[in-house]
Amino acid sequence: MKRTWDERIAHLLTIGGILVGAAALIGLARVASASPAETPVPAAAPTPAPKPAPISVVGDMKSQAAAATALCETDAARSFLSAASALPSIAPRVIYRDRERGMAITEDAWQKLSAEEQAKFKPRDCDERFYYYTGYGTPLNYARAFDIAGKCGVKSWEGMRVLDFGYGSIGHLRMLASLGADAQGVEIEPLFAALYSWTGDQGSIAPAAGGKAGNVTLHNGRWPGDAAISKQIGGGYDLFLSKNTLKRGYIHPDRAADERMLVKLGVEDEAFLKAVHDALKPGGLMIVYNIAPAQNPDDKPFLPMADGRFPFDRALTEKVGFEVLAFDQVDDETMHKYWFVYFPDPEMTAENLKESIFTHYTVLRKK
Repeated sequence: MKRTWDERIAHLLTIGGILVGAAALIGLARVASASPAETPVPAAAPTPAPKPAPISVVGDMKSQAAAATALCETDAARSFLSAASALPSIAPRVIYRDRERGMAITEDAWQKLSAEEQAKFKPRDCDERFYYYTGYGTPLNYARAFDIAGKCGVKSWEGMRVLDFGYGSIGHLRMLASLGADAQGVEIEPLFAALYSWTGDQGSIAPAAGGKAGNVTLHNGRWPGDAAISKQIGGGYDLFLSKNTLKRGYIHPDRAADERMLVKLGVEDEAFLKAVHDALKPGGLMIVYNIAPAQNPDDKPFLPMADGRFPFDRALTEKVGFEVLAFDQVDDETMHKYWFVYFPDPEMTAENLKESIFTHYTVLRKK
C-alpha cells in the first residue's frame, strides 16, 4: 500500500482534473484550427452539465454503519453503529491557528485580537469531513473496540461513563452520548479545543432513535499530570478507552525516533496506570485498541505509529490492581473485514491488508 486510501482518492481526483483540462484544451485547439468555411456560424453554447451533488460525509457514514453492523458480535457494537443515524450535518467553520505558539482559536476570538496578534494566526477551513474525521479517519472504526467491550460485559451505553484518552475527533463520543452515555474525552491538541467549541458540540446530545439523551464533555490538557485537568475529569468511569494513542512505539520506541512524533505522558508508567485504575469504578474496563501500518526496515527511519503493542508491562498492570483479560491480542483478521467497509478501494485486497494493517488490543479490568 504505497498511499493511504485518502491519498489515493486525492490522486484520482487530481488525475480526473488533468483529463478534464486536457479535453478542454483539445476542444479549443480544434476550434482555432478550423477554417472559416468549416465554421461559418458559431456553434450554440452547450448546455452546462449539472454539477454533481456534494458528497455527504454523514450520509456515507450512515451507509457504512449499516454495512458494518453485520460484522458486529454484540449489542454494544451494534447499538453504537446504529447511532450514526443521529449524527447531524455540520456547516463549514473556520478556526485560526498559530503553530509556533501551539495555539488555536475560533473566528470570534480571532476578531477580538489586535491586528498585530491576528497576523500571527493562519485560518483553517474545517468542513464536515474534517469535523468528523480530522486526521484520524472515520469514527465508526471504534465499533470493533466496542464489540470487545460488549464481550467483556457492556450491554448498553445508557448511563455509562466513558473516558477516551486522546479522542482525536468527536463523532464517536456524540454517538455514545446519543445512546445515553456520559462521554468524555481528553486531548492536548489545541486545534480540537477550538474546533469543538461551537454551540451544540458539547453538553446534552439529542438521543438516537429509541435512546436517551446523554452528554459530551471535552478536556484539553495533560491527564493525569495536570492537576486541574485531573480534577475536571474526576472518576467513576465504567470504561477508559484509548485508540491509536497508547502505542509502545509512541511511548517506548524500540529505536531512536523523531521526538515530535512521540507521546509524552508526563508521569511514570506506574503512575499513569494507577491513575487509570483510580478513575474506574470497581469492575470498570481499560481498553486499548491500536491499528498500525507496517514498520520501516532497519535502514529507514523508525515509525512510532507502526508499533501498536501495549506500551506497559503486564506485571505492572497487575501490580496496580488490574485483572488482565487480554494482553496484546492480535486482531488483524477481524479489523481487515471492517477495513473493506470503511475504506473501499478497487486496488485493495486481503493480501494488501495482511501486509499493511496490523492491530493489537489489551483489556484490563479493575477488580
